[in-house]
Amino acid sequence: MSRSSLLSILLNLKQEAQSLLDNAKDTYDHVLHSVIVNDLKKRREAVKEEASKDQVDNKQA
Repeated sequence: MSRSSLLSILLNLKQEAQSLLDNAKDTYDHVLHSVIVNDLKKRREAVKEEASKDQVDNKQA
């Protein structure tokens, strides 16, 4: 194999590796966003439940 064909192969491999890395970063960002959103939803529900319990307790007092 000539030097230029080896360099071409290496360049293609580098581009493919960069593409895979970019896809992995995008997937990580998407998963992290989903985890944060789900956590916020759970916290909001917990706050609503606590507020509801407080209202019931205040009415009973």
